[in-house]
Amino acid sequence: MIALGHTAAARDRWVCPLPADVPAVARTRVLLVDDHPIVVPGVRRLLSRSPEFDVVGQASTGLQAMEAALSTNPDLILLGSQLPDIPPPRLCRRLHGLVPGARFVVVTAFIEGSLLRDCLASGVAGVLLDGADGLDLVGDLRRIRSGLMVIDGPSALAAAGTGEPCVEGTPLSRREHQLLRLIAEGLSTKGMADELRLSPNTVRSYCESLLRKLRATSRIQAVAHARASGLL
Repeated sequence: MIALGHTAAARDRWVCPLPADVPAVARTRVLLVDDHPIVVPGVRRLLSRSPEFDVVGQASTGLQAMEAALSTNPDLILLGSQLPDIPPPRLCRRLHGLVPGARFVVVTAFIEGSLLRDCLASGVAGVLLDGADGLDLVGDLRRIRSGLMVIDGPSALAAAGTGEPCVEGTPLSRREHQLLRLIAEGLSTKGMADELRLSPNTVRSYCESLLRKLRATSRIQAVAHARASGLL
């Protein structure tokens, strides 16, 4: 599975650049947050085999996660989707205030569409399904840490695009179609501006119009809606 928009096989994964710059780090500090007795040890063992990652703490509740985040200052926080006290989207928002430099990744066996969309709206940088064929946890975390957004697994992509995937009365313009294809290829705002020889502000205006027409709240959802509507 590879970046969306390159081959037909890419439909099971979306890798998209995030706008924030990510500083280079020698080792990525990881905080594990999950109450499942098998998931956390398994992920810890897997990451311990890579010299790039250092698991600096773990927590089984949202409150423990906030305490651990303050004491360990992680670069990545891996969250289970079903914590006993605080829903992941709310926890992401709280953690962002405590450790604004961290990136959040939901690692789960399944996730409902509404919860996934709430997580995306709260700023998670990745959703990885641990039951997905070909899951490359270390590789995906490396991509996320480098500044990419990764949604892995066909069910996660489907959940991201649930809702009414239809275009409103006004059809997409030629320029909006161009932008849609570039978004699907994972280009950033600057990348699209360079490709189309437009200013970044102009690209942002076109993207806002595109999202309105696709009834989407994010570029991820816009691509999912466009695919469901046959526009890509």
